[in-house]
Amino acid sequence: MRPEFVNYWCGCDPRTSTFCAEARRYLNTQKRDAGQMSLLFDAHIGAAEVCLGLREIKSFQDVPQLPTNHYEIDVEWRHIEDSIQEHIEKDGLDLLPRFQRGHVWTEAQQVAYVANMLHGCEVARTIIFNHSRWDELPVRPPKGTMVIVDGLQRLEAVRKFMRNDLAVFGMKYAEFKGSLRMQYARFRIRITKLATEAAAIRFYLALNAGGTQHTDEEIARVRELLSTVECT
Repeated sequence: MRPEFVNYWCGCDPRTSTFCAEARRYLNTQKRDAGQMSLLFDAHIGAAEVCLGLREIKSFQDVPQLPTNHYEIDVEWRHIEDSIQEHIEKDGLDLLPRFQRGHVWTEAQQVAYVANMLHGCEVARTIIFNHSRWDELPVRPPKGTMVIVDGLQRLEAVRKFMRNDLAVFGMKYAEFKGSLRMQYARFRIRITKLATEAAAIRFYLALNAGGTQHTDEEIARVRELLSTVECT
């Protein structure tokens, strides 16, 4: 199965017995009545067709879509720790699921991120979680029911700053005067509802596998360019 044809909705290989019932019913119908039925397919079934090679991507409408947000909310930094602890206790949040790479940012990278946000940077504010049982919660779901998919490094940097464990502009959070402004000291929390760990991992790969990080040499080249431009 080609990786770009992953079925995010089912969260499984469509060749397995766990493939969604709707897709199987459709496939069985097509085997019996191929060419005789004109069906309107939703994105779920369309993705299933592409996964199995029954339909090639020939138009934008054929491209399987990434999961949409089941829920989203803005959370100010000053409330982020309480929000995280609540999700851990009530939703089984795991901040280090086995597909995550752990806390890999250096302290310098954490400082740079928080400083950029305090400067008013509008990008990289989103944190994405997956909750496999959103809206259908048992009492105290097991750990891993909710996992962080994207934004672990950003989240940890801000949590350290708000705990006074990280100095930015030479000061820890408690040493700053005044109050944080919500327009920049906040996260956009987005929660998807993918039913399986496999689906969450595929989503993680879709978000993270395609980019190329800047090397130290590339950053040094741009900094040198900036020095040259500023001197002209």
